[in-house]
Amino acid sequence: MTPRIALVGAGAWGRNLLRLAHQRGALAAVVDPDPLARSQSPCQAFPSLRELLRHGPSLDAALVASPARTHFSASMEALDSNLDLLVEKPLTVSSAEGEALVQRATQRGRVAMVGHLLRYHPAIERLLDEVRRGSIGPPRELHSWRRSPPGRGSDVSVLWALAPHDLSLLLALEGGECLGVAGKVSWEQASVQLRCGSGLRVNLRLSRCHPVKERRLWVLGPEGALSFDDLAPDAPLRFHRAGSLDGPGEPVAVPQREPLAAELDHFLECIEHRKTPRTPASDGLAVVRWLEAIEALGTAEDTRPPLL
Repeated sequence: MTPRIALVGAGAWGRNLLRLAHQRGALAAVVDPDPLARSQSPCQAFPSLRELLRHGPSLDAALVASPARTHFSASMEALDSNLDLLVEKPLTVSSAEGEALVQRATQRGRVAMVGHLLRYHPAIERLLDEVRRGSIGPPRELHSWRRSPPGRGSDVSVLWALAPHDLSLLLALEGGECLGVAGKVSWEQASVQLRCGSGLRVNLRLSRCHPVKERRLWVLGPEGALSFDDLAPDAPLRFHRAGSLDGPGEPVAVPQREPLAAELDHFLECIEHRKTPRTPASDGLAVVRWLEAIEALGTAEDTRPPLL
């Protein structure tokens, strides 16, 4: 039987989850404070999660896609109602909140998953498979460019909004702790350098005020490199032999599938079979701890939102 799911937050990103959950016959209710968003819902809609839990249909799970600073309160309310949980990144905006959320999910015996979308991208799955097979040797460097023109606002800085993508990949590659952090962080731009226990060095360039959109990364090892470009749908993943990194590289075959659809289907499977997700809430907590370390040890230029 298809789980009955509530979507909390039907904004710009939540609408994508709404579409996919509705297509799967899993969407039972929508929560959003905006009357227009509620009026466009294909199912029952409520102004608050509390209102839904009191007066709405029976539920099995919640998808939390509301603003980042509301993730903790919405997630805890869902867990306390014995709902399984998928929370968009970042899991929370502090490690203290993240620890409490993970602990509550464990106490309640609920599936708790974080939406680290990059881990469900077919090209990134293949990249990780190639690294595990030793195609490039032990990873030595990870470089990422994640930049966009000015767009919709956010309640968190560019570091918290964009870095979780790359940090979730780093977690899959490395695990463990980052030994060193450096960089500059502002509300709309960040340049971050990390040094990991294995010797892997990481460079992240993040921006929400760049002239053009970029979604690229490279993982380099002694035997070659793997490059990923999310804006090159025909050949998003390429292998580069050692000594020829400046060339176009060889395309690596990758199945075509929408990453968010893969993420949601995985969540539904975990609910049905009571499986631990590929990206459990504990991974989200690990990423939040790294984000806090970057903010604490990096050079903070201005971490406040710009005045409107």
